[in-house]
Amino acid sequence: MADAARPLTIGFPRMHKEAGERRDFLPPLVGLLTALGAEVHIETGMGSGMGYADHDYMALSPDVHVTDEDGAYRQDVVVVLRAPEGRYQKMRSGAVLVSMLHFATRPARVALLRDLGIDAISMDLGRERRGAATRREPAKRGLERRRRGVRSSRANVARPD
Repeated sequence: MADAARPLTIGFPRMHKEAGERRDFLPPLVGLLTALGAEVHIETGMGSGMGYADHDYMALSPDVHVTDEDGAYRQDVVVVLRAPEGRYQKMRSGAVLVSMLHFATRPARVALLRDLGIDAISMDLGRERRGAATRREPAKRGLERRRRGVRSSRANVARPD
């Protein structure tokens, strides 16, 4: 992690799972983090699915740097929406990962992060309060979607009578 001699570094890798991905972090967030004293490293092309270019981020502050995927993962804190399966080893021990990690339904992921010495904050964990999602909600929604999919696929199958 950062010490008094250097600022906290935050990496924002792109999500690569889906072609045409349109979810990323917007320039105002990056600007806020640099205004708070962080040095931000974004992977080249972040935000491109939403019409943003590298220069839109770099214009915010001299503390915004465009890097490759490995460079984004080598920072003190790494922030990425979708859990970066297959990329955890790019992070250094002692780093912090902030992502949709689904701890409740992914015990092997929790064990791997622990073994790699990566501290993790799951964006899908919420506090119990009225009207807010809890850590169980993403798993429940996923299961319900799967059930609906099975039901709808069965509706298109004729019984051989």
